[in-house]
Amino acid sequence: MLKKDKDGWITSLKIHKEHKPRIEKSPIGIVAAIVLHRTGSSNA
Repeated sequence: MLKKDKDGWITSLKIHKEHKPRIEKSPIGIVAAIVLHRTGSSNA
């Protein structure tokens, strides 16, 4: 089960929290998908 912090962000030692206010438009209603992007890895 995923845990969230007080601001609604998913918390995990493997997740880097980075707030990007310039790309935010409005509150999200229903979440249909979550996209995870990983860079700087030695494998694909």
